Amino acid sequence: MKGLRNDVRYIQERWIDAKEEWDAFEQREWRKEGEADVREGASASNRRFFWLLSCSL
Repeated sequence: MKGLRNDVRYIQERWIDAKEEWDAFEQREWRKEGEADVREGASASNRRFFWLLSCSL
């Protein structure tokens, strides 16, 4: 029963008591994840470019 009580408290806090704060937090975290994905993708793209360049020399 303790787990269920914690779930209810989370739902109360997340969706009723502090919805705006949680929404802002999630948006910041999603932005960080997206920026990290872009950096990793750019890094992989650069590695491929320089590998192809070295193969053509």
